[in-house]
Amino acid sequence: MIARWMRAAGGMAAILALASPAQAGIFGDSLARCIVTAARDDDRTAIMQWLFSAMAANPQIAPMANVTPERREALTRRFAQISERLLMEDCRAESVQAIRNEGLGVVESVFRVLGEVAMRGLMADPATAQAVAGADAFSDREKWADLAKEAGVTLPRQP
Repeated sequence: MIARWMRAAGGMAAILALASPAQAGIFGDSLARCIVTAARDDDRTAIMQWLFSAMAANPQIAPMANVTPERREALTRRFAQISERLLMEDCRAESVQAIRNEGLGVVESVFRVLGEVAMRGLMADPATAQAVAGADAFSDREKWADLAKEAGVTLPRQP
């Protein structure tokens, strides 16, 4: 159970890193649905790779990753192509309506949604889930039980 909470916390941290203050209205919601539906699995993978390469540019992360400037440029180019296809071809009518009614900021909100969907897919991978769940070995079960008790729930017994 703690491992599941840790996976959820890790997933939420990653999603919050994608989050922005922009909120979509009904037209943005329609555009988000269209884009999530139109985005293929390889699009979602490319978006996650691009986000990773962007994060790896941070001086605090760079020593942990091996993303060359050429690879980052290629991933950025691919992300731009995917974005343009989704907004300007696959979901053009929805894009026009959302931008007309909610402004250009809606695009950021919509791609946050797509990033969240892609992140869920990434976190569902068994290797990723196992790596995130590894934090469970270093967690204080008693502290988790205290937190759960204060929240009015009981942690399931560990196998």
